[in-house]
Amino acid sequence: KCLGRGNCSALKGRVAIVTGASGGLGLEHARILLKYGCHVVFAVRSPAKATTLINDMEAREELSGSSAVLHVDLDDLSSIRHFVDAFLKLGLPL
Repeated sequence: KCLGRGNCSALKGRVAIVTGASGGLGLEHARILLKYGCHVVFAVRSPAKATTLINDMEAREELSGSSAVLHVDLDDLSSIRHFVDAFLKLGLPL
């Protein structure tokens, strides 16, 4: 399947983890992946901020993908273990 205008389900069923998804390029990547049907895991330092942004995006445009928000702070390596454990509990393929 090709991505592009008229085919907004090309990534349906795929899973993507996007770090830094609460701003800048990370947020834009997450938005586009959601638009094309991908399940996006928002890997962020501030889950509350990411949840607000997701709600705002869903209010502005149709997003066919689903999302999950998980905390991770890449400056703190111990948080990565917690992120991995939380991701595995979601039961999603990667």
